[in-house]
Amino acid sequence: MHPRRQSRIELLSQHVAAQPLREDVVAEEYDYFAHTGELPDDQRLAVAVVDLALRGGPAPVREELSPQALAELIRSIAEWANKSEAEPEPPARPSLRPILFHEALHGDDLERQAARLALRIEVHRGGDVASPAFLADRSPPEHACLGLHLIGFPERLAKPPYVEQARRLIESYRELRARIDHDDPEWFAPIADAIPRFRRHGELPDDELVQASVLADGELLALIANYCGHGDPEILAAFDTAANADDATRGAALARLQELAREGRLLPEIE
Repeated sequence: MHPRRQSRIELLSQHVAAQPLREDVVAEEYDYFAHTGELPDDQRLAVAVVDLALRGGPAPVREELSPQALAELIRSIAEWANKSEAEPEPPARPSLRPILFHEALHGDDLERQAARLALRIEVHRGGDVASPAFLADRSPPEHACLGLHLIGFPERLAKPPYVEQARRLIESYRELRARIDHDDPEWFAPIADAIPRFRRHGELPDDELVQASVLADGELLALIANYCGHGDPEILAAFDTAANADDATRGAALARLQELAREGRLLPEIE
């Protein structure tokens, strides 16, 4: 293609991408999401749909209240206020809904797939994505990814011949969760930064807690790959060896994992 023509096409594409999304298109995709839990593939459209869900869905058509209906509404509000003063409600649990939406929009490949599958399952069960009560009956995960937790991981990973390894990893996640300072809003930042460095280049952080979290993430990914039919016995054995190594053999076990990472083998297919 001629460079000038290619430049014009790129400018046209940028111009189209900068245009505001049509409200009827967003509304149509939102309606589909609300009924199926399936987000559109287009990222801008998916973000708009989730934003609409977080706002409670499309604004209802306003209707004029009759004097009788208005009086009934005022009475109901007064009764609710009196009840609230007499019986204070317990503190609400943090909402998991925006976390799942974030994973479905901005997570890595594994997180996005898991979160979008979880959304479809929850909507199929009758969940209302526009309601603040969506996922209110669900517990938070003991590992980093909410979507995986909602579809039954990591418990589902206890699949022969790696049952004991999976159970050991699940327990290590519980221990890591207890050690993390969740009051620190930036607690996950160093872990998030270190995970791709290890997966792609074999780099391991010096901080012991961050390193343990990175290794747990890599082993979890390897077990998920095995669950999906793409397991690599050598990688799984290397993680298990590193986890069970004593001080004298741990260095060699970690070096083998780093070598596997540099070969690109810690990024398995998870389709």
